[in-house]
Amino acid sequence: MKNKIVAIVLVLITLPSWAARVVVNVKMTTTGSFKAETADVSGVVLMKGQEVTAQNIVVDLKNLDAGLSLRTKHMKETLEVKKFPQAVLLSARGKNGHGQGRIKIKGIEK
Repeated sequence: MKNKIVAIVLVLITLPSWAARVVVNVKMTTTGSFKAETADVSGVVLMKGQEVTAQNIVVDLKNLDAGLSLRTKHMKETLEVKKFPQAVLLSARGKNGHGQGRIKIKGIEK
């Protein structure tokens, strides 16, 4: 589960302003890795030179697809999508590929 949250955080923090979808790279040691994708993304990303800021990037997890129906089902159960249908990058700031931000997933802000 920690791997999934970390992957979502990394993808959301590096989300470019022209992105029409989010791809989450989930790396797991014993079961391999996979990508989960959705086009249900909204929010504000501003680029000024090399500096990127983002606010309220909302990812609708209900349509997150891991490529295989059983894997998608398990991922959504783990993320408790029925109870927490969105992941939100509340705010982020970065420059030259490095940054910090606050995310809310499963009702928890970090």
